[in-house]
Amino acid sequence: MRDDLRTQIQRVEEEIGPHPDLSAFVTVHDAVRASAGSDAARAYQGSAPVTLYSDEGHEYSIGFDALLDELLTLAAMDVAQSLADEGRG
Repeated sequence: MRDDLRTQIQRVEEEIGPHPDLSAFVTVHDAVRASAGSDAARAYQGSAPVTLYSDEGHEYSIGFDALLDELLTLAAMDVAQSLADEGRG
């Protein structure tokens, strides 16, 4: 299982230092989760299936929470790599 977004951000910040572009991903993550309101609404939103299609046209579903986590984590790691590259350059 992948580390959660916070764990990955903390690990990167230990390596390259804190940066507002990194902490913004955690802020967005928390805001989306809080936007649902009640616990029941939050559970419903989080489990809602999202249908995606592969490059080959195969249909598959992923839960909203899983999709959100994956997209934010991928974007955060891309920003972290860019910041690390800037620090080396």
